Amino acid sequence: MPGLLARAGSWLLHQYMRVGRTHRLGALAGGTLVVAVLLGLHRFLPALAAAALVALMPLGRVAQWLGRRRRLRDLASQQWPTSPVPPAADTLARMGLDPATVGRLLAAARREPEVLIATFDQNNRVTSEVGRIPLFDGWAVSPAEFKPRARNRLELVVFRGVVAIKKTYRDRVGLDGEATALHALAGLEGVPRIVFLRRDARVLYQSFLPGENLGSVMARRGATVSLQHRVAAGYPGSSRWDAGLTQPPERAACLEALGAVMGEASIGALRTLLAGVHRAGVVVHDVKYGNVILLDGKPHLCDFDDARAYLRTSLRFLAERERERDTFNYVFGGGGRARPAD
Repeated sequence: MPGLLARAGSWLLHQYMRVGRTHRLGALAGGTLVVAVLLGLHRFLPALAAAALVALMPLGRVAQWLGRRRRLRDLASQQWPTSPVPPAADTLARMGLDPATVGRLLAAARREPEVLIATFDQNNRVTSEVGRIPLFDGWAVSPAEFKPRARNRLELVVFRGVVAIKKTYRDRVGLDGEATALHALAGLEGVPRIVFLRRDARVLYQSFLPGENLGSVMARRGATVSLQHRVAAGYPGSSRWDAGLTQPPERAACLEALGAVMGEASIGALRTLLAGVHRAGVVVHDVKYGNVILLDGKPHLCDFDDARAYLRTSLRFLAERERERDTFNYVFGGGGRARPAD
């Protein structure tokens, strides 16, 4: 019986931590009411157990907050080497910038802590601060056309001698999730590297991948960004779809565009990369076309906003990993069931 109560309490606490503030306050109010009713019925032992669970709810939240602060403090204190990241001059040249612009940016970077190159909007379009950037041809927009990102601000800068993505987070939850995930993935080819972390400003600098965004390339072939979003939002859930059945028209259109851009070998390489992410105990939680970068013909993953690092033996990780495999198959044209572990 005590073991059952402990498991029930652990499950309730986990559910409490997942929901939003309004629901948490409702859970506290409901729990307090249950305690009052049990006391009124002179059921003192059940009332004591219920009171303990009610007390654990805010304590669990505090423990999560303290854990997040500790992780971010530790990550911010680390020295992140930039040696594995190509120097800024090489990356700027790969972006197609002319030598004069590259020289101007490098000179400014020697005077300033960071130099802004461009800002990304909600649809991964770019507003440039340095004139034409050939890498982003077709996706450059004026400030009037720019649509601010709903969550985190995303800028391209020269920082610490490299070209980096500067991401400013709305809250520390997102910063903690992405920084912890990328730290767990350090050394894995095909994902960004941490360049620097500013905890108090909620800013994470990570290496920039100067390739083409898969979602943008697919949009040029008729699979619009809106269509891609509908495919991701239309994922019916594990065991609720089958590749052999008639698929929704938006999925068929996206898979046709995907096939024209990425061959089976490239999609297989992306699947292998995702398996490597999972082997590190990380679940991306946002597998979609717009989070894939094609660099030198190879797929890379970016944007780990929603990623989380777990204990690889935890039941939650195993469940989330299976769901992500199935989501990948739905979005990228695999079979109707999650693939077994590699």
